[in-house]
Amino acid sequence: LSQVVLSKFRHVGAHLEAKQRHELEALDARCSTLCFNAEQNINEDCSSVLLSAEELEGCAETFVQSLPEENGLKRCSLKAPVLVPILQRCGRSETRKKMMEASQQRCM
Repeated sequence: LSQVVLSKFRHVGAHLEAKQRHELEALDARCSTLCFNAEQNINEDCSSVLLSAEELEGCAETFVQSLPEENGLKRCSLKAPVLVPILQRCGRSETRKKMMEASQQRCM
């Protein structure tokens, strides 16, 4: 138990001199800011993929009908409430792959 406690103190820089500890705190604050900004960018992203009803084969009919339509295609958001059901239930691997690739390229 004492090793765990000591490890946590070392992790936050307790063993460092004041100057080094301040540098570590500044780096930690910078990392926190970058993480927050990245999460905010992902949350604000409104990217979507247009798919035909056939490409959504295997998804619940009520789910497919709930998706906004554009030029005869369904607009599929990359946000979790739409993305997850498609990845879990869609019977076409090409569709799942298309959605996953689009999801991984958000905010790039």
